[in-house]
Amino acid sequence: MSFVLGRKKTILVVDDVPINVEVISSILKDYAVVPAASGVDALDALKSNKMEADKALYDTKEGGRNRSVLRDVT
Repeated sequence: MSFVLGRKKTILVVDDVPINVEVISSILKDYAVVPAASGVDALDALKSNKMEADKALYDTKEGGRNRSVLRDVT
């Protein structure tokens, strides 16, 4: 397992296709995965859980503001 200061590393997984998020999350089972359907949802999830992601995986073809919002903070 991958740990940071006694906790699992957190990976933010963002994709507007639910099956993609499910498959990636199952592959990353040794990590704490924060799933989201959009960049805005991802930021909201992080804020509501008062956490930071160690890494972020996101769909670069997702259109609109969602992608640029995530790019600015990752």
